[in-house]
Amino acid sequence: MIFISYMKIIITESQLKLITEDTLSDDEEFKELVRGWEGKVIDPITKKHITYDDVTMRPVTSSKQIQGTMTIGYGTTMSVYPQMKVGERISDSKANQLLELGIKKEENEVKRLIPKYDQYPRYVRMALLNAKYRGDLGPATIKLINQNKWGFVSKEYLNHPNYKNPGKYPGVVKRMRSNADVFDRYYRELKVVKKPIVKKTVVKTSETEKQRCLKMLPKELVYKPECDKYFKSDYHMDYGYDFSKIFYTVKPGDNLSGIASKYGKSVTVATLMKLNNLKSDNIKPGQRLKIK
Repeated sequence: MIFISYMKIIITESQLKLITEDTLSDDEEFKELVRGWEGKVIDPITKKHITYDDVTMRPVTSSKQIQGTMTIGYGTTMSVYPQMKVGERISDSKANQLLELGIKKEENEVKRLIPKYDQYPRYVRMALLNAKYRGDLGPATIKLINQNKWGFVSKEYLNHPNYKNPGKYPGVVKRMRSNADVFDRYYRELKVVKKPIVKKTVVKTSETEKQRCLKMLPKELVYKPECDKYFKSDYHMDYGYDFSKIFYTVKPGDNLSGIASKYGKSVTVATLMKLNNLKSDNIKPGQRLKIK
C-alpha cells in the first residue's frame, strides 16, 4: 500500500505579491541595461565597489569630497541604502542586491505615478523605469503619458535639464535619446490600425454552361449570345423588347457587309460575327442575327 502525503504551504499576502508580481528588478536584461548606464567606481586595492561622488565620479573617503550625491555600486544612493558610510567598500554581489532594491523602489513609484504602467509592453516599461531611475521622468511627461498623448511624450521628455545640459556626461544624452526613441516607437504602433483578415469563401460548382443558360431569364439571354445554341427559337416571343432593333432575319441575297451597313457605323461585320458566334461570313435566309 502506498501512502501519499500532502503538505500545505501558507504564505502571507506580501509574499504572494512578490512571487506573482511582474517586476523588472528580476529582469537580467534590464539590470544589465542599468549597469551599463550607471557605470561603477572600483577600489584598485580591494577590487570592491567604493563610495563615489556622482558628479566627479571619483572615490569618496571624506565627506568634504562630496560635491553631488554619495553613491555606491550601480547608482545606489542613501535613499535605497541609508546606512551607507563614507569610504565604504562592498562586493559586486551586494552591489547587485542594492541595484535590485533600487529598481523595485523606483518601479513601485512609477506604478503610483502611471496607473497603466503594467499594461504597457515590456520595452515601454523598461524605458519608463530607466527614465525614472535616473530622475529624467518629469511631471509634464507623466501627465502626457496618463492622458495617452504619446505623440507628444518624447518631445516633452527631452525638454529636460539633464538632456539640455549634460555637462561632463554626454552619455546622459544617449540614454535619454534611446528612451525617447522607445516612446516614439510605441506611438507609431498605436497609430497602426490592424484590419481584420476576411477570408473569401470560394464556392466550387460543377454547373455547366448549358445549365447556367437554362436558368437565365429571357431578358438576360438577350445579352448572352453564347447561350443561343441551347435554344431552338424563342425569338418570336414578346418579352417587352422591340426585337427588330436587336435581331435581323436574313433574306435571300443578304451578306454580312450589307446587313452591317443598314445599322450605321456602330455595327460591323466583325461585330456581327462575334455576337452570333460565326466562324465564317456564310449566312442563309431565315437565319436570325443579333445586331447588338
